[in-house]
Amino acid sequence: METIETVEALVMAPASPRPLVSVALATFNGERHLAKQLDSLAAQTRLPDELVVGDDASSDSTLAVLHDFARRAPFPVEITSNPVTLGYSRNFIATAGRCRGELLFFCDQDDIWLPGKIARMAEIAAASPEGVITHDMSVFSSDESGPSFPSFFDHLRGTGFSRAVCLNGCAMAVKADFIRRWGWPEDDSGVSHDVWIALFASAFRQRRYCDEILLSHRLHGANASGWIPAESDRIGSRDWTPQRRALQSDTDLMIELLLKPWNLSWTDEILRAVEERRSGLDPTLLAALIGSLGANRRSHLRRRRWWRF
Repeated sequence: METIETVEALVMAPASPRPLVSVALATFNGERHLAKQLDSLAAQTRLPDELVVGDDASSDSTLAVLHDFARRAPFPVEITSNPVTLGYSRNFIATAGRCRGELLFFCDQDDIWLPGKIARMAEIAAASPEGVITHDMSVFSSDESGPSFPSFFDHLRGTGFSRAVCLNGCAMAVKADFIRRWGWPEDDSGVSHDVWIALFASAFRQRRYCDEILLSHRLHGANASGWIPAESDRIGSRDWTPQRRALQSDTDLMIELLLKPWNLSWTDEILRAVEERRSGLDPTLLAALIGSLGANRRSHLRRRRWWRF
C-alpha cells in the first residue's frame, strides 16, 4: 500500500470551457535539477490545475524539495512517496492513475518547460480530434561532451526519421479518453508508458504534432530514459533502396526501431492489447499494425536462425 503525503488539498477548478489539466511528475533522487523544473511549472502562462507527484523511494533530498515547492506553488500539489521503488515507467503509470484531468502531461524531473507549453498544447488539444499531441523540444546535455540539438524534430529529419520517432513522454499531452481506451502496458511489461502511447496513437492516426519548441530536455548520466535514435538502430530496412524506405509507415519504423530479438515478447503484448480493444478500430489500420508486427518478428527469427550457423 502506498503512503500518500498530501501537501496541499486538491481543489476542483471552477467550471470552465478549458479542460482540466493535470501534470504527472515522476521523481527519483532528483535533487540536483528538480527545483528548476518545478520553477518552470510555476512560470507557465496557463497553470496546471493539479500537479500529481510520485516519488519512487528517493534517498536524497528530493522529497524536501517537493514539500518546499508545494508550500508556495500557485496550484494544488499532491505528493505520493512509494514505500518501494517501482521503476521509471511503473511510477509514471501509478502517478498518472491519480490524475483527474482531461488533458495529461508527463513531466520528467530534470527538464525545463518553456512558459507557453501548457497553454499551447491545451489550445491544440481543444481544436484537435487526435488523442495525443507531441511537440518539438531542444535537447541539451549537462555533460559538455554529450549531444545537443536546437530542435529534436530537425535532428530526427536529418537522421532520416519522421517525428513519430519522438517517443518522449515529456513532449506529449494525452487526452484522458485515449488513456481510457488504451490503458497501460501489463504490470510485468518491459514496454514503457510513453512507447505504449506513441505506438497506438501512431498506428491508429491519433497523433498530432506541434513543431514549436516547448521544452528543454536535459540529458545527463542518470537519465531514466535518454535514447536518441540513430541509423544504426535500423535492422530490417538498413539495406533498403530509398524508394522502398519512402514507403515505410511511421508504425513500421517504430516497430523496427523498438522491437528487437531480445524483446520480441512485446509483440504478443501489443497483439493482446489490440485484440481486447478491437471493437471500433479501423480494420485497415488494425491489419497494417498486425502485419507490421508479424513481418518484424519473422525478420528477426530468420536472422536468429542464420546466427546459429
